[in-house]
Amino acid sequence: MSDELAILDKVDKWLHTVRYDGIRLLVLLYFVNQNIKWVDAYTLAELGIFKTDFYTASTRLERLGLVERRRLNIKSFLRITDKGRRFVECLLDLLNEGGGARS
Repeated sequence: MSDELAILDKVDKWLHTVRYDGIRLLVLLYFVNQNIKWVDAYTLAELGIFKTDFYTASTRLERLGLVERRRLNIKSFLRITDKGRRFVECLLDLLNEGGGARS
């Protein structure tokens, strides 16, 4: 049972790190990075699709290896990693299998 508790502890820490805004940013990057290689907060704001704390979410996702972050002066630029892409594709598959998100 101690192995199961250790796994649950890892899941708790992972969910605490990612949170809602992190998952949302990761899915946004999945789609936006198909057309734009590196994305910053201003680009997402201009597209009208991201309004929460970009920097906090990006550092959390970077810690988990889901995004790659580059700094240029005061801006942070992001792109999704292969690990992040696989995670989003798995999430999208689960949503499609289950009939989509339910309210």
